[in-house]
Amino acid sequence: MRPFEYASPRTEAEAVEMLSAHDGQTAVLSGGTDLMTLLKRDVIQPKRVVDIKNIDSLKGITRTGDGVLVGSLATLEDALDSPLLAEHHSVLQIIDAHRAIQIQQNGTLIGDLCQLPQCWYFRNGYGLLAMQNGASLIEGGDNRYHAIFGNSGPAKFVNSSRFAPSMIAFGAKVRVAGPGPQDEEYLPLE
Repeated sequence: MRPFEYASPRTEAEAVEMLSAHDGQTAVLSGGTDLMTLLKRDVIQPKRVVDIKNIDSLKGITRTGDGVLVGSLATLEDALDSPLLAEHHSVLQIIDAHRAIQIQQNGTLIGDLCQLPQCWYFRNGYGLLAMQNGASLIEGGDNRYHAIFGNSGPAKFVNSSRFAPSMIAFGAKVRVAGPGPQDEEYLPLE
């Protein structure tokens, strides 16, 4: 793991500002399930890691006029225990399928949606596009670990989120904060 600057904002505005520095060479720490592995394996080398765990406005699960708002820091355990999500059976079944207590207690729905690809080229340090000497390793590479149906032709990777299909079926939207401290937008998860 390489050295990095650690930042711990208390507000969303502070977090947006801290994430905007270093020309995009920043990473968000929440549950840390995926990030810690990537840092330890030297797959990513952010100059700054922004720990958002102390931002109260990102916690909890609340009812809104349009549905249910799941905060970025709401854990899988919080979601499983919330009566507000009782009607979202597919989401609860996915959470229940995570048998590791540590994942249920620390992992988040948003963290699952934001996972970087499980592509073994990426996870072994070849970068997101897996280029070497100007050629795509993915297109000419070994796709045995990527294919769902068949494994001939160029390798491909898909979103590794377990929750995305169910949440898209429910018409979920995600709130994106930034690039300015007061900027926010709601986008369809799809």
